[in-house]
Amino acid sequence: MEREKKKVNPLYLILLVAAALLLGVLFRRMVVFVALCGVAAGMTYLNYYTQIPLDFTPIFFLSVMIAFSYGLFYSALFVLIASVPARLAAGTGFSVSSAFYILFNFLVNLALVAISPDNIILFGMLGSVAYYLLSAAASGLFSEEFEKELVFAAAGIGINVFYFLNFGGLLMRVMGL
Repeated sequence: MEREKKKVNPLYLILLVAAALLLGVLFRRMVVFVALCGVAAGMTYLNYYTQIPLDFTPIFFLSVMIAFSYGLFYSALFVLIASVPARLAAGTGFSVSSAFYILFNFLVNLALVAISPDNIILFGMLGSVAYYLLSAAASGLFSEEFEKELVFAAAGIGINVFYFLNFGGLLMRVMGL
């Protein structure tokens, strides 16, 4: 006996799209936050799953933008949501050094928000330098390859400068900064 295929009423699709648009307008900040968490988590998963030695994830960049737009609590929440489950799913686990990176991220965001600069892009790039140098110093405590950590830090700074210069302005407009 063959089952009869039901056709989807086009009116339902129109109502679904209209409801999604309405929710997007009414809850824009939440939609943007969830979308940024999803994009960052996806990139983090791919970065760790493929075991690329450099950190291409936009976690620091987006955490700075979220700290200025939504506040420090949401910035810290973003870092936890976008990094911890993705790392665990990729099989890299969560270590003491991972906790230090999250702490350094929060401390740099705290300092940036306390300064409250007019130029978020410039100070975000300077914050990136501070974050990656702190991370390299901490990694040097756990590793004997400090020179390698400095190279990773320089690459991380370059990647985040790229993010701030190329996506910072657009994200500021989307987030209402």
